[in-house]
Amino acid sequence: RRRVYTDDSDILACAVHAGLLTWSAVGRARETGEDVRVVVRVIPTLSSMA
Repeated sequence: RRRVYTDDSDILACAVHAGLLTWSAVGRARETGEDVRVVVRVIPTLSSMA
């Protein structure tokens, strides 16, 4: 299923919803003081949703 995110979407939540991260992994990173890095690729908008 495709998901459409907008410029005000929470990047971390998008990564979890896409299956790239889990909330438990985010929690472990927070507990250990590590950073979570998400690389975002910006693409042109679609002219239609077809």
